[in-house]
Amino acid sequence: LFHSLAENLGVQFEKRFPGYRKVSEGETKVGVYDGYEFRFESLSPNTAKGDLKIWGRVVFLPPQDGSKNGITLLMLATSLAPELKTVNDVGKKGELPMLLESFRFGKK
Repeated sequence: LFHSLAENLGVQFEKRFPGYRKVSEGETKVGVYDGYEFRFESLSPNTAKGDLKIWGRVVFLPPQDGSKNGITLLMLATSLAPELKTVNDVGKKGELPMLLESFRFGKK
């Protein structure tokens, strides 16, 4: 199911991000939760700050505790962030790792 979700979302991103290219796809972990992710790259040409690389990471987390709905986390970054050098840095460097490690589903 997660692979199909990734493919469907990737098709939408191809229409909105110039030069969209999926870089990786597979299992991941966010905090204490097992999930599934894909990462992509794109380019935003001719901006006021020049051509910018866009890096994206999408994480699908399945429903927890018998609930019906999971969540999708979308993280976007650009080459303007000095601590990021590649798509693999998204969620691993800067402030996002702390957010991802502390993420928890709320209680009903």
